[in-house]
Amino acid sequence: MMIYNAAVFDFDGTIAYTSKDVWSSVEYAAKCVGSIVPQAVRCDDSNLGLGTFELFNKLQPVPPISDYDKFDKEITVHYRTVSMYHDTCLYHGIEDFIQMLISRSIPRYIVTLKPKEPLERILKIKNWGHMFDGWYTPDYFDGCICTKEELLRILLDTKLQNYRCVYIGDSYTDVIAARKNHIDSIGVTYGDGDTDKLVNQKPTYIFNNISEAVSLFL
Repeated sequence: MMIYNAAVFDFDGTIAYTSKDVWSSVEYAAKCVGSIVPQAVRCDDSNLGLGTFELFNKLQPVPPISDYDKFDKEITVHYRTVSMYHDTCLYHGIEDFIQMLISRSIPRYIVTLKPKEPLERILKIKNWGHMFDGWYTPDYFDGCICTKEELLRILLDTKLQNYRCVYIGDSYTDVIAARKNHIDSIGVTYGDGDTDKLVNQKPTYIFNNISEAVSLFL
């Protein structure tokens, strides 16, 4: 029996490996303010979950506080308009998994904290947009920023009413968002999220590979 008939995905760390390209933009911005990203910081992808101000304070040397706005802006501009995302790729098994969902006419949506501009640019450059029925980003509405919980609620109240949905993500915040919206969650451990924090939130399922989720949709 099919347990779920709709799938909602986080993006970074769940659908695609994006960290290397994000780090490239951070390193570019660091050079713009006369600093570098220390290898001890660079080698831990979970540091990308830090705010830009926290990253700024980890640079060597730490730049004057007056350079923070420049650092923050250069990351944004480089990642959204300069990067060609050469190192961004689908995780192993994702394409086959999504093709299986498509073959069974199962709706597929993205709910992510990645802003709309870089997400849509990646989907276009990589030709991945056709794999999904839509995507919801924090800047979904003009003039306000939505949380992951709010975005998921909007999707569930509109496109996915009366569906048995599950939210798939690599971060503990994905599990929290699913729980607050009264749907199940699949925690995936292959991404760059903190696995201990993910497990501690007790997702409905924990999988090391997305192929393990296939049976839930058959």
